[in-house]
Amino acid sequence: MTISWPIPFRINGNEIKTIPIADAPKQTETRVITLVDRILAAKQREIDELVYALYGLTPEEKALVQAAAK
Repeated sequence: MTISWPIPFRINGNEIKTIPIADAPKQTETRVITLVDRILAAKQREIDELVYALYGLTPEEKALVQAAAK
């Protein structure tokens, strides 16, 4: 596996294995997980709204889709 970056820099799978990973304290780990979850939830809502607009859904139709997704 090769990861390409926008700059001319490549790392292969074996090199990734050599990158040291810090052992974060549990409190820091929890804060990072919470932040990532919040970011993902916000982006998911943004994507949902773009798709609703793409299909021209009414507020009633959006509510139906959201209720079905639960």
